[in-house]
Amino acid sequence: FTGEATSVLTGSIDPTASTAVDGVNTLFTTELEVGDRITVNAETRMVTVITDNLNLTVDTAFTDTGNDTSPDKLAAIFIARNSSNVPKMVVNDLGNVGIGTASPNWPLDVSGRIKASDGYSLFNLGNVESGNYEELRIIRSGNVFYIQNIAGGTGTNRPINIGPGDNSGIRIDSTGKVSIGSTAFANLGT
Repeated sequence: FTGEATSVLTGSIDPTASTAVDGVNTLFTTELEVGDRITVNAETRMVTVITDNLNLTVDTAFTDTGNDTSPDKLAAIFIARNSSNVPKMVVNDLGNVGIGTASPNWPLDVSGRIKASDGYSLFNLGNVESGNYEELRIIRSGNVFYIQNIAGGTGTNRPINIGPGDNSGIRIDSTGKVSIGSTAFANLGT
């Protein structure tokens, strides 16, 4: 069932304002997989649990509670399961990859810890292709970890803010000076 084009499900769905979905004459266990998405009354939701042919759970409650006699299935592209048949990796119809989650809402959606064993982790934030991005680097050197915010493509150090984002937290500027609760920076080192 993975990697199929959009198709119409058997039966009808008359949703309530809930994540629990009841079908009428539906075949959820044979037509759907956890990780697929369904469209009911123009609202699309991710299937997170399939109880039986008439009952399933979605990630977000439907708001339009009118009966839909031709609900659509948007099949996941890929689903990998563990030995207990639980989805552990899903690529949904949007191309979002979920690791440890069957309902990825982001291009990479990880539920659990991520390990980088080379001592260097790099996260690009923004549009890498245009050169307009930031690199958040977490670097391990011996027993010390460094966090850097680098302007993508230029290698220029950028400030790091820890807090609510309005200068009321801790800021470290590109030269290592520190500001706590203000925009004035001081050199705390000797």
